[in-house]
Amino acid sequence: MQRMAESLGLGDVVRFTGLAADVRPYLAAMDAFALCSLKEGSPNAVLQAMAMSLPTIASSVGEIPYLLDHGAAGVLIDPTDEDGLVAGVSRFLEDAAYRRAVAEAGRRRAEGTYSIERMISAYHGLFDELAAEARSERTRAR
Repeated sequence: MQRMAESLGLGDVVRFTGLAADVRPYLAAMDAFALCSLKEGSPNAVLQAMAMSLPTIASSVGEIPYLLDHGAAGVLIDPTDEDGLVAGVSRFLEDAAYRRAVAEAGRRRAEGTYSIERMISAYHGLFDELAAEARSERTRAR
């Protein structure tokens, strides 16, 4: 990838940082975030970008449509649509109001659905529900 960046004349603007324990400084330096994967699960990188108020464009694969609230909190693209990716990024660059609106929607989604407090509460509720079901099954078995 480094050789490719150099061959394309991008050596001065593309940075290969290696492993980063804290990605926040890198995200803070970005104007937008793009993840154009062919396959994904539920990428933390998308949530991290959203939490940092970065307008996000990502492939509509895996759990990404759910993370981006099916396009309400970020832009979804077909992973094989290069023109769609370019158009989405171009709109971010050309339309500051749109960029801010997408960034804000993403931040609200990340905070409202994926905050640590929300996740703990959801897991607590799930464990309570499973424990109640187990007690009920034990009672029926007696």
